[in-house]
Amino acid sequence: MNPLEAAHGVFGAWRLLHFDRTGLSHFRATPEGFWNSFWVALIALPAEAIMSLLVLSALPETAPEANLGRVTLVFLFIFAVRWLAYLAMIAEFSEAILRREHFVTYTVAYNWSQVIRIAILLPAVAIFAMDGVEGSGWGIAIFYGAQVGLWVYSWVIARIALDAPRGAAVLTVVIEIAVAGVFALIFNALV
Repeated sequence: MNPLEAAHGVFGAWRLLHFDRTGLSHFRATPEGFWNSFWVALIALPAEAIMSLLVLSALPETAPEANLGRVTLVFLFIFAVRWLAYLAMIAEFSEAILRREHFVTYTVAYNWSQVIRIAILLPAVAIFAMDGVEGSGWGIAIFYGAQVGLWVYSWVIARIALDAPRGAAVLTVVIEIAVAGVFALIFNALV
């Protein structure tokens, strides 16, 4: 992967955030582009780690006796498996809704969208962590507002990149929420 492909991927994801179908033209929806889009994990990993640490600092009761080494190992495992599990489920789902030919495009769009998601969610998580659970309530409101916005973004990506009907696009969001929830429970159980 080269920096130009990364710039195009992020720009395409940015256009999809604006409900702009032309964002797809910025993705390399080929087998090579598919595999290259997973390099975005190098951008997402540190940001997701920071977000996890911020949440743990705001909610210390979720992992009261966890040590940093254990948290790090569990986090790395969950990070990789959650991402791949979601895409494996969407591969099967795309087959079920007769959109298998769009799976590569969807995966490329989904992977590059992680940069946009981080840019939206990281500040929201930071505000939540600073405000705390017992704070003014603005932190949690901003966090949930950002999360709902990202679910809409996921729906848009499914509608445009997977060419999914409205209801099927909603199901991709439900799958995404379910996978995230299951892996959050696994993370909490293991740390």
